[in-house]
Amino acid sequence: SVMVVDHPEIMECDINPLIAGPDGIVSLDSRVLLHGPEVKELPQPAIRPYPYQYSKARDFAGKKVQIRPVLHEDEEKLEKFYQQATWSRGCDTTSPVSKGKSSEVDR
Repeated sequence: SVMVVDHPEIMECDINPLIAGPDGIVSLDSRVLLHGPEVKELPQPAIRPYPYQYSKARDFAGKKVQIRPVLHEDEEKLEKFYQQATWSRGCDTTSPVSKGKSSEVDR
């Protein structure tokens, strides 16, 4: 999917078989079809790709940390964070997010 997002001129991609091993991934056969010259505007993905360009390694309080946008698998850690957070005046602590109940939030 990253390849198709990076190269929107790809209309179809068929890779079969794809062999994954400890040394990497190898395609034994593949077929790639490109959009023709008659296509003036290339299609955009229905779901925006993860914004890897915003991930940065930083030093924070003497430790190496990775600053990045939230991923789906972060949900449990976010709930724990919100449950343990100390809220200052003016924060809406009645919202489902601040109570660590993301299942109640419209996505």
